[in-house]
Amino acid sequence: MPSRAAARFARACWVAAWAVLATVGGALSAGGVEIGGTVRTTDGRPAAGVKVWILSVRADDEGNTNPWCAPDCGKHTVTDQRGMFSLDGLESGARFEVLVEAKGFHPGTTVINPNSNQPLGEVVLVKQTDPPAAATHRVLGRVLRPDGTPAADALVSVHSSQPPSAVEQFVVTGPDGRFVLVSDRHMWRVDVTVRALGAAGGQIYSLKPGGEENTLQLTAGATVRGRVLSRIRPAPGVKVVARSTHRVMAARKTIEVVFLAHEQLTDAEGCFKFENVAADSELCICTQMQSLAEKNLAAIPQEVRVPANGGELETGDFNLHPAHCVRGRLLTSDGGPLPRGTRASIERRNLSADWQEVGVDDAGNFEFWGVPSETMVLSFHSPGTHLIQGYCLSMKNRSVDHVQQVVLCGRVDEDLDLRVLLRPGTGYSYTRGSLPRFENRNPKRHGVDEALLENQPMLGLPPELAALWEAEPF
Repeated sequence: MPSRAAARFARACWVAAWAVLATVGGALSAGGVEIGGTVRTTDGRPAAGVKVWILSVRADDEGNTNPWCAPDCGKHTVTDQRGMFSLDGLESGARFEVLVEAKGFHPGTTVINPNSNQPLGEVVLVKQTDPPAAATHRVLGRVLRPDGTPAADALVSVHSSQPPSAVEQFVVTGPDGRFVLVSDRHMWRVDVTVRALGAAGGQIYSLKPGGEENTLQLTAGATVRGRVLSRIRPAPGVKVVARSTHRVMAARKTIEVVFLAHEQLTDAEGCFKFENVAADSELCICTQMQSLAEKNLAAIPQEVRVPANGGELETGDFNLHPAHCVRGRLLTSDGGPLPRGTRASIERRNLSADWQEVGVDDAGNFEFWGVPSETMVLSFHSPGTHLIQGYCLSMKNRSVDHVQQVVLCGRVDEDLDLRVLLRPGTGYSYTRGSLPRFENRNPKRHGVDEALLENQPMLGLPPELAALWEAEPF
């Protein structure tokens, strides 16, 4: 089913407007993972000859990725006469956001989890209505690649519109790079972003409605290279992730556009290369915790300034060194059992695209390896939700976020063995990467200077309280 993180990408709007219904499934083939499904129209007829391609690849249903950075992104096929499709040889252990687009129908998307036991399902496409006659209800555009040729199959996403209206949230360009956005009311401006293979993202284009066509010229961006070493030797097979932050002008304001999860595996020489990175942006690069957890290694992250379009940048080497283990036990103040299937997640404070998630056993124990020496965010949730059913974090945990009370936040500079107390109640829902910046809060208003949390060790219950609760909850 569509995930909450996908809703951040406005799928909630797409589903509500277009009634995209989907359940999906997958299987393991000899060359990797196979995914598939069926596409039909609202009258029940199979949609034959419809193009289906992989829009993005994510590590789980909360991953938020740049659509074109993973090797499987852009792979596509067409449905057969029965409206069925399949794609095989894909990366295992990932979820795939699939886009279905047919002429005369609203595009449909769904997230396919090959690891689920759900049967193959279907995507229902809703027919487009006739476009309104008023020119101010339509935006005409054409996307050009960096070399000036038409950008077919580019994804045009609506960032905002003035006034706010029920404009389609995204559209795919045709073979000539052209597209049309339609609204149910008068508009005087629509801001969009464009994502296409071989081009950089990060720019917001302000488009004018009417009969005149808007031209959107894409740029190639820059290339960033680096190398990962272990004991001075190349470290192959290490996943390197990055966050690109780009400041752009939109509606006469400077806003920050963040693209998470550029990612690459190091080659036999330990080298990685990010292509089509937004020019003149800030790039935070690190080795991924999960890929190094088994070896309990980590590297110091690097923040670099990306050069202008067409430029290249060589980062310094990422030298792997011993990392830390963060283990602990969840305790309940009322002595009740933990909800079955409770999960623990740890992420970098400054790069939530890098995270680990593990299961919590029946005794409340959890354990992470490969945790780097920096500020981390530790959270817990029940399966399929963003909070623990029936419980929330107690304020007796010394590193708890005092305002939302959803996470522990603090530095990890050594192996940790935490005792974390839960109390009955309903806490705030926490989505990875959504913890507000502490420096933007007023310490006098909230009664605590929470910015200090980021520079202090991560702590759970005080040892004397932990001993009491482990002996006899009260």
